[in-house]
Amino acid sequence: MYISHSCNFFTLISCILLIPIKLGNNCLRKANILIWYLHVLFLMLSVATVNPDVLLELFSVYRDWQEAKVQQISKKQEDIESKIEVADALAIKLLQRFNDSVSAMKTTSQNLSEVHSLQVEIGELKGRLTDVISNCDALCNRITTEGPESLRSSVKPFSTATADSDQL
Repeated sequence: MYISHSCNFFTLISCILLIPIKLGNNCLRKANILIWYLHVLFLMLSVATVNPDVLLELFSVYRDWQEAKVQQISKKQEDIESKIEVADALAIKLLQRFNDSVSAMKTTSQNLSEVHSLQVEIGELKGRLTDVISNCDALCNRITTEGPESLRSSVKPFSTATADSDQL
């Protein structure tokens, strides 16, 4: 079979270049179709004479398509790398917040463990204060009943003075 430099061959090449575009966005499929058509073209070259300008144009279109794919892949790779960097930054911030929370929980736990000993100490101090007030009240009562006349009028029992101040 002999193919001349006629419109039929140019129409065939045009169809070869347009078919992958019509099939969709599947890169692998486009690549397979272009490779298959190039293979068919090489088989045709073995039995036919092809215009070198048409062949050069075909290779040029294929090279342009490959460069466009490389640019698309590079852009997607840059986008993915950017997203990974953002995810890494967010993970670091999350880890820092988690560590801060753990530190705050440890501090709170230590403070809460000290609360019980403080409660015991407050209970002991309250008992001592009750004893002191009781002793003071007893002393005031004793001064009122047995003390010198000059002190009796100025001293009031502590429990009576507390009751009077509560009523105010």
